[in-house]
Amino acid sequence: MSGLINPQSIGTSSSFIFLLQLPSLPNAGGSCSSCNIAATSNNLLAKSTVPGNIITLSMNSSNTAISQENNITIYTQLMAPIPQGGMYQITLPSGVQPALPINCMNIYAFTLTSGSPSCSYNSTSNSIYTNNFYFSGIGNVVFGVTVINPADTRQVSYTFQTFDSAGNMIGNSAQPTAFMALPLLLNANPTKNITQVSTNYKLTVTLTLGVALTQSDFVKVILPQESYKTTDIVCISGGINVPCTTTIDAVTNNLTVSLAPPCSQCKPGATLTFAIDNLVNPSFINGYSQSLIIQTAHPQGIVEQLATNIALSLATVTVNNYTRNGLSIVGSAYTMPFTYSIPPYIAANGGLLSLNFVPYDSYIKVNYNASQSSYTYPASLSVTDSSGNSYSNSILYDTTSSPNSVT
Repeated sequence: MSGLINPQSIGTSSSFIFLLQLPSLPNAGGSCSSCNIAATSNNLLAKSTVPGNIITLSMNSSNTAISQENNITIYTQLMAPIPQGGMYQITLPSGVQPALPINCMNIYAFTLTSGSPSCSYNSTSNSIYTNNFYFSGIGNVVFGVTVINPADTRQVSYTFQTFDSAGNMIGNSAQPTAFMALPLLLNANPTKNITQVSTNYKLTVTLTLGVALTQSDFVKVILPQESYKTTDIVCISGGINVPCTTTIDAVTNNLTVSLAPPCSQCKPGATLTFAIDNLVNPSFINGYSQSLIIQTAHPQGIVEQLATNIALSLATVTVNNYTRNGLSIVGSAYTMPFTYSIPPYIAANGGLLSLNFVPYDSYIKVNYNASQSSYTYPASLSVTDSSGNSYSNSILYDTTSSPNSVT
C-alpha cells in the first residue's frame, strides 16, 4: 500500500487493523454487510520518530542593540497543522531572555481559541510558548514576541518548535536562525601626541563606561595596518606600565591592543584613561590610515564601540635650488629645475610626485584650431633628473579657463 501519511506528531498511532470480510453472501444470497471472518488480534502500529521541518523564512528586529528590548517578528513555514490545545514554541538562545511580562502577537494565520494572544515562559528550557494558538493548515505563519537582546555581540541562534495537546513534537527547525546584536556607542576621546606620517607616537584614550565591566573583560583599540611594531608597544595607566596583548588580523593586518579595564570600580559612568606608546603613524594619508576603533568587550563579544578617525598630518617636503629659467615675458616658456627631499616610505616603496599649480598661473603651449575654435592639449611634459633619466608623467588641466591652465 502506498500514499499513506505518518501521524502528525512524534509518537505511535495504534490505528491499523487488518480485517477480512465477505463481500457477499454465499450461493447468491445477496449483499453482505459487516460479514467479518477474521481480524488481527492487536492493532498494528504506525510511528513518527522525526518531527517535520519548520522553515524560517525571515526574522526581523525592532532594535538590534545589545541588552535592549527587541520586538522580533518571525516568519516560518509549517509543514503540519497545530491542533487546538497544541502550541508554537520559540527556544531562546543562551544570553537572551524574554521581556516581562510576556508579550506575544498573532500577526498572521494563527487562530486563537479565546481572547487575546497568550504566551508563557519555561525557564528550564528558556522557551516562550503559546497558550491559545492553533493552526489548522499547512503554510506560512507570522508570530511576534518581545525579548531582551544578548549583553554583547556574540552570535546566537533561535529555534522554533510545534507540539500537539499531549506535548508530542510536531515540527522543529532543521536550521537555526542566527542573530547578532550591535554594540552600543562608546563615549571615548582618543588623542595623539604626534600626527605626522611615519613617526612614532603615543595614543591616549579617555572613555566613559555606559555598561559595567569586570576584570575578566577587555578594553580594545584597533589600529590600521603599518601602525605598529608589536615588540615595542607599551600600555600605560596611572603612570605605570600595565599588561596588554597585541594581535594582528591575518586578513586585514589591523593591529588590536587589548588590556584589562584600568579601573577598580568599573561601573556605568566610570571614566578610564590609558595610553599606548611606541606606535607608528601610517606612512600615507587616506580614510583607512586615519581610522581607529575603540571597544569595551566581554570574552564572547563587543559591548560598546567607537569607530572614528584620528588625524594624520603630511610630512614636509623640502624643496631646494628651485628656479624658473627662461624669459620673464608674459606667456613665454620656462624650465623649472629643483631638488627635493624624499620621505622614507616613498624612498623604500616608490611613489608619485605631484606638482600642484595655482590655477591661471601656469599654462602649457597648446595648439589652436581656428576652424573648429578649439584647443588641443599635450598629455605630458619632458621630465628628467640630474642624470638625464626621463620619467613618464601626465598633466591635469583646470577646465574653467580657456585655454585650460595646469593644475
